[in-house]
Amino acid sequence: MPRALILPLILSFFLLAPSARAQGDGAQDQPTQDPAQDQPSQDEPSVGPGEGPPAEVPPPGLLDGLTAQAIGDSLQHTPLGSLEPADGQPMEIEFSRYGTGIESLKLTNYFTSVADKEHVELQRFETNGQIALPPLALEAVVINGTRVPLMGVGEQQPDGGFLERKMWQELEPGRFRARIVNHADAPILEIERSFSMVSGSQTLSVSQTVRNLTDQPLRVSLVTYGPIDLDRLSNYSGDRRRVRYGYLLDPALDPNQTVHADESLMARNAGAFLGKKDKQTRRYEQARQFWPNKRAIDQNLRLSWIAFSNRYFAAAIYPPEGVKQLEVAQRVDRVVANEMSSSGALSNSPIALRMHSREVALAPAGSAGDSASVDFRAYFGPQSKRVIAGESGASALAMEELVVYNFGGPCALCTFQWLTAPLTALLNFLHEYVVFDWALAIMLLVVIVRSILHPITKWSQIRMQRFAKQMQAMAPKQKALQERYADDRKKLQQEMARLWREEGVSPTGMLGCLPMLLQSPIWIALYASLFYNFHLRHEHAFFGLFQSFNGWAFLSDLSEPDRFVYLPNIINFNVPLMGTINSLNVLPLLLGAVFYVHQKYLTPPPSASMTPEQEQQQKIIRVMMVVMFPIIMYNAPSGLALYFITNSTLGIIESRWIRSHVEKHDLLNVDKYKAAKRKPSLGKRIQKRIANYQRAKAMAKFEADMPKPGMRQQSTKKQQPQRRYKKR
Repeated sequence: MPRALILPLILSFFLLAPSARAQGDGAQDQPTQDPAQDQPSQDEPSVGPGEGPPAEVPPPGLLDGLTAQAIGDSLQHTPLGSLEPADGQPMEIEFSRYGTGIESLKLTNYFTSVADKEHVELQRFETNGQIALPPLALEAVVINGTRVPLMGVGEQQPDGGFLERKMWQELEPGRFRARIVNHADAPILEIERSFSMVSGSQTLSVSQTVRNLTDQPLRVSLVTYGPIDLDRLSNYSGDRRRVRYGYLLDPALDPNQTVHADESLMARNAGAFLGKKDKQTRRYEQARQFWPNKRAIDQNLRLSWIAFSNRYFAAAIYPPEGVKQLEVAQRVDRVVANEMSSSGALSNSPIALRMHSREVALAPAGSAGDSASVDFRAYFGPQSKRVIAGESGASALAMEELVVYNFGGPCALCTFQWLTAPLTALLNFLHEYVVFDWALAIMLLVVIVRSILHPITKWSQIRMQRFAKQMQAMAPKQKALQERYADDRKKLQQEMARLWREEGVSPTGMLGCLPMLLQSPIWIALYASLFYNFHLRHEHAFFGLFQSFNGWAFLSDLSEPDRFVYLPNIINFNVPLMGTINSLNVLPLLLGAVFYVHQKYLTPPPSASMTPEQEQQQKIIRVMMVVMFPIIMYNAPSGLALYFITNSTLGIIESRWIRSHVEKHDLLNVDKYKAAKRKPSLGKRIQKRIANYQRAKAMAKFEADMPKPGMRQQSTKKQQPQRRYKKR
């Protein structure tokens, strides 16, 4: 390249770069971001290769060089709320120095353990050193298409470091103000944010007001961070964190504008939310549009609320009372702070939602319409339908649908909400009005469900036992046919079918296990109801009986393993799919013993027709059920372990009673059953009776319509005069 072109190219690059970075929508306020992002955009003309300087440089306009006005050096803000229950505040908020977001949000009435010492921290500031994710921070304001950062990070120093700028003035705890100025330091726009909470509510109200300070109309929109994803609460049963949202249909299709909750149960690590990793860097794209998605665009859906949730808690953004559309989130991006582990694999990187508001038109200063508000509310609390329904305006937005008793994935198809809802309601009723203890309520609920399903279980087990007995009795004849027609497969099938008919064996007998399988959704629904039930969290079993023994931790929390004895820290260890093993849990061991006894009653004894390989497979299945299942359940919540133990114990009692009933009435007597099969079935007897009744009824009607003796002669005499009259 000629040296004469190098200098113009370098000058062109440095003149154009600040403008491109200032106006790009992907600019992020980061702890170590480029200072140009907080500097006004410069649309200066460039000098290209071989060109002379421009003849005239236009004077700066009113909206040139927009930036947030620095108001001092202090970056600390006064916390809002309190963690003292006596103060009546639902949470305590420490504000971040970045965009008046949240540094830490802790809940007053909810703790991380039964010790009630450490409060649940539902939101916190996260960063990977390259991007900052402060929840609820105001990242930027867009004025007539020009993006002005408001996070307060930037200004590179001569030594290469970065100086944080204070852009927000604290007017009072939870109330802040920032001002946008132009290149001449003339005021352009004023932004005021205020946070407020209500006693007895888990909702935080956020008011955002923009005010025009110029004599020209402005178009303004806000870019605000929403919540950050929540902590993973349990290693058992995988990562249960989700992204949920509610939406409105097209007004032409739904004039009443009912809010519908998304039913996809999207996991926070789902590809539809995170996208794909870069093959080279193995990182996710830093920012990716989540809403509106393709379906929302095609069907004209509008966002009503959006939330992150885990097993027990949720953080949701929803509109002010009386409004159903979330104006602060016309568009929502998911932003991920990629973090790499020491092995190079992507670790549990924090994710936040970034919301782009609708654009508002501001009239010139001093006239009507020179200010506008883009307000929203944020729910930070438990996943409890009862608690969410108590929040003002939440029911009108169907926010109770945040609570879903469903594991998602393959189990989502067979976990019906119309089953989990009554089961949960019955569990709550048993606890509040019958037994007053959650452990007893779980056990009683299993008894009730098992009793309701007993007729189906009885019919299914008798049918399976009878079919096995019939096949065992028929095995020698089948073996003889197989030897006789070993070379003629078609003839063998015909003879087998004839043998089955003669012996009175129906292939439908193999379907005796079908009713048992049809019960599976009920037990899965009960399992999910117990796993996600917030009210079991930190609740002890059996009225705290074990805690009366010098504070024994055994069964002190039904949402955690039973903790019979805590292990010393030196021998704690991690197991894949199980998590950290830090205690001796006895309920899973008891469950293994119960399963062993249960298998003796449910598994049919080896028959003469079984091959050695089949007998070996049956033994392996028994061992896996007795050994593997308790291992999988070792770190399971003790409430679920009580459910399995109660269910299996009742299954043993039920199976033993059914076997006694079968033996008492000789229901497995093959000859007796074969003779009964030759008799007409109940259905055929009913059909025969109906046919006889219809035949008798038709005969009676026929006899009633037949003329009696003498009636025909009288009729003839009456008609004779008429015939004579007609002849005349």
